[in-house]
Amino acid sequence: MSDRKSQLVMQLVPLIEDEMRVLQKSLDSASEAATHPEAKPENKYDTRGLEASYLAGAQRERLQELKSMLLLLQNMAMRDFAEDDKIGPTALVELEQDGRSSLYFILPLGAGFGLQWEGQPVLVVTPQAPLGQALMNKMVGDVVKVKAGGVIKEYDVVRVL
Repeated sequence: MSDRKSQLVMQLVPLIEDEMRVLQKSLDSASEAATHPEAKPENKYDTRGLEASYLAGAQRERLQELKSMLLLLQNMAMRDFAEDDKIGPTALVELEQDGRSSLYFILPLGAGFGLQWEGQPVLVVTPQAPLGQALMNKMVGDVVKVKAGGVIKEYDVVRVL
């Protein structure tokens, strides 16, 4: 099972690499805008160059986060979960809500990325996200309640891998 979950994690690698490429292009543009001769302030209220510099700094930080994320994912050990284990990081969790089944992969990073597991969509959630927090230490058979948009949603924990 952990080999199959590692394959699931490896689906994230090209997604993160794509995001890194896009971000690098954006960073290059913001850096160029910050240092371009036209970015020199025309008066004390002209902050174009300063704003471009702040944007480049934020993009540089995000790029570093993505690089760290990629390194962590490539070296992370996958844990196999038994039916009576409590949910934790690297768990693949099947939830049911109103008769509809969905899969969630709990990872320390990579929230929001969509993957595929045996033909089914899987959403990556972190333990810090509301759903991830609610799932931590739950077991098969438990009911999880999550407040989203002012509405409380209930999920049945069907399976943990």
